[in-house]
Amino acid sequence: MNENRRWLTIKETAQKLGMHPFSLYRLCGRGQIPAAKLGGKLLIDWRRLEAELERQIERGARGTK
Repeated sequence: MNENRRWLTIKETAQKLGMHPFSLYRLCGRGQIPAAKLGGKLLIDWRRLEAELERQIERGARGTK
């Protein structure tokens, strides 16, 4: 997998995060994961997801929520 790709499949994202694909589908359905549907395939915006995870880690390290 090309590490510089912006859009990843559910399976690729699940592997990177160590999550089950069904968990990602659920989070996408709730709007908690940046995703788009293209041709019947759900794609994850990896750059936005990674940036959001970094923000959450920084907030946690500062003790704010």
